[in-house]
Amino acid sequence: MTKSLMGFFEAVKVCSSKAFEFKGRARRSEYWWWTLFVSILYLATSLCENLIPDTSRVLTLLFIFVCIAAALFCGFATLAVTIRRLHDTGRSGWWYGAFLIAEVVWTIVITTGYLATAITGTGYAITSAALLGGIAKLLIFTIPLLVYSIVLLVWYCQDSQPGTNKYDDNPKEINLE
Repeated sequence: MTKSLMGFFEAVKVCSSKAFEFKGRARRSEYWWWTLFVSILYLATSLCENLIPDTSRVLTLLFIFVCIAAALFCGFATLAVTIRRLHDTGRSGWWYGAFLIAEVVWTIVITTGYLATAITGTGYAITSAALLGGIAKLLIFTIPLLVYSIVLLVWYCQDSQPGTNKYDDNPKEINLE
């Protein structure tokens, strides 16, 4: 027999309590409810930022501190639930680790291109060399990262691997004994 779907509040509670737990498995509902919660939280903080008066430095600093703390906590919890979600499909969490490394490399490559343009003084004028370099960066770095993102998305949407796998028992299955 299988458990019923995990609800929004249950998923937020579970992911918050397992924010630093990278072992085990996470159901689709747990992963997607947590993703929705984090998205709503980031949207709410973006909207609240505009409500703070420009003259209130204390409120601004407090808001920044709270946002940084929440972002760090949510970042670790998201990393943990993503790894557990991959475990649930029978895949290593290193698939997501490789994606994070690729994102860092992509950011460095794209950023250094802009910095080199600023340092050489050519500004943002489009030259044929700059255009070809931009197209090359797009083809070499952005498209594979986009494809990798789509592959991960498909994996996140897959059903749990039935039974016990090398990461843990299936979280959907319950023992009636």
